[in-house]
Amino acid sequence: MDRHVWIDGEVRSRGAAVVPALSSGCQFGEGVFETLRIEEGLALWVPAHARRLASAIDAFGLGRAIAARELREIFRELARVEGANRAVGRLTVLAARVRVPGGKHDSTDDRHIIAHLRPVPARLDPIDVIFACTRRDPRDIRFAHKTTSAIDRAHAAAEAERRGANDVISVNHDGTIGEALWSNLFFVDGKELVTPTLRCGILPGVQRARVLQLARDLGLDAVERPVHREEVASFGACFLTNVARGLVRVGRLEGRDLHGASTEIVSRLEQAIDEDRSSSRSRYGSTA
Repeated sequence: MDRHVWIDGEVRSRGAAVVPALSSGCQFGEGVFETLRIEEGLALWVPAHARRLASAIDAFGLGRAIAARELREIFRELARVEGANRAVGRLTVLAARVRVPGGKHDSTDDRHIIAHLRPVPARLDPIDVIFACTRRDPRDIRFAHKTTSAIDRAHAAAEAERRGANDVISVNHDGTIGEALWSNLFFVDGKELVTPTLRCGILPGVQRARVLQLARDLGLDAVERPVHREEVASFGACFLTNVARGLVRVGRLEGRDLHGASTEIVSRLEQAIDEDRSSSRSRYGSTA
């Protein structure tokens, strides 16, 4: 897998898939991307991914939206060429323009569209998570979209590695928390499922939305609200979500073990996520 790349309408070998080095996408990280789960050769939850990608493309002036039908066909073709039944797909939209002094650009090309597949990551939980030392502004537009300008996440990942952790949770200027590096964040408080609100500067995750609905289907109170760092110590369990991994349990948070009675709720949600993915293969992969 990952031997081929879909770029600007055609599938090429990985070594032949190139973009201009001086483009704004390469020089300044001017681009956005979307990550999808592939099952049985088909992308899941395509309409939700297409809507989120369209919002990011519009926010950063990267041309027209990519329709759900186009998104589905790109990954269907890649999966066929790669012989991939189960994978994680990424589609990136990079600015092709070349910026020059004065804010103008000397290229008539709008963008490059690049897609590739990679294996589904191995199961990795429970994991050790820490809080980031630096503080951020949740109003930063980059946090509401998946952007290729991710130096802040790279810095946070390096911090986690230095401190022997698997992941790191962002902290805002006002003491509220946001999300993990590439995952949304959930806590269990009694019979209540709590996740930071979008106003805390987090990505509107596709898997996050699915988990909120699944929790309500299970009779849990699913609450979106600001969560302050100081109150996290009172929660009984914590887990992360994204479409690539599904649900990832947090075993330790800032050195505190999280193995209480609330883990039964996490197990129920974990099973519901697996069942939801299985049922979505036909419902979303082939027709939506």
